[in-house]
Amino acid sequence: MPEKTPLLLATQNKITMSAQTIAQRLDTIYKGEPRFGESLQTKLKNVSEEMAYRQPVNNKHSIAEILSHMEYWRKRFALEVQGKTPPEFSETENWPEVSALKKQGWEKIQASFTETHNELVGSLKNVNGKLSEELITNLNGMVDHDVYHLGQIGIVKSLVNK
Repeated sequence: MPEKTPLLLATQNKITMSAQTIAQRLDTIYKGEPRFGESLQTKLKNVSEEMAYRQPVNNKHSIAEILSHMEYWRKRFALEVQGKTPPEFSETENWPEVSALKKQGWEKIQASFTETHNELVGSLKNVNGKLSEELITNLNGMVDHDVYHLGQIGIVKSLVNK
């Protein structure tokens, strides 16, 4: 086994710190106190089953669709962080139909999201410096993706809560 050079150690530490930072940022968006407003957990607190499935305007995405979409990407990235290959991309799983989501039930959708979120964050916290720069870049993009969808959920919630 080759001896670890200072450069290799620095690279491994950088990746580990990035994974830790991403885990912290994802957790803050989900259940913390983000600087930009409410967490996802807070936004979802008073969303009824009826509100969750309602599409606000011209078949735009419902809250349940958005949350399922966010979970889809968490599942894929959790597998990658664990060194596994995710299944082939599926548009149907990426943006499931409201009818399919209704069969699952709103409580189950939320519980599944929480489980998947915790799996991803736990995997990121236990990384031993073996993530590629591409994966770190994609995970950082996921944080931005979450912030976007958090705002989208806020807008949809205000439109369907009338």
